[in-house]
Amino acid sequence: MTEEHYPRTSAEIVVQMEAQKRQLDDVLENLSDAARNASGTVTDWAVKDHLSHLAVWMNGIVALVNHESRWQAMGLDTQWYFEAKPNFDDMNAVIYTHHQHLTFDDARAMLNTAHNAYVAMLNNLSEEDLQKPYSHYQPQEIREDSDTPIVRWIVADSYSHYEEHLPWIQERIARDTGN
Repeated sequence: MTEEHYPRTSAEIVVQMEAQKRQLDDVLENLSDAARNASGTVTDWAVKDHLSHLAVWMNGIVALVNHESRWQAMGLDTQWYFEAKPNFDDMNAVIYTHHQHLTFDDARAMLNTAHNAYVAMLNNLSEEDLQKPYSHYQPQEIREDSDTPIVRWIVADSYSHYEEHLPWIQERIARDTGN
């Protein structure tokens, strides 16, 4: 997605985010006990693992926009992040390990809380705020993409993230229920 295709306003992001969340909620509404109680692994997540994952990444963006440590909010050791320079798979493995104990209901509640906090954050951002660079919100973090507008990360960890995980969740539900 190029920058020209990112929404210009927070309201546009919220509309798309709520639509994707409704799709996810529809899939989760009549989830079987087998899918609700399934366990995952670090490389094969259960539905609940996807939900906690989505919540953690949202929490990271809320912290980032609030000028707090994104990585700490996600439960990642900040020193490890800056020294090891982990990729997404490394970070997601740590996130999985921290949350694998959650029940489906706990993971869903965690996602709902994170979603609501994300929407509240968006409701406080102006068009100008969305165009401020990552470095405005996290000046201590030197990145090669530090000058990229924050809207890129906001979209990536909201409706785009729901959209990315929904097919994986549906596939896992099918396996858990034998369909």
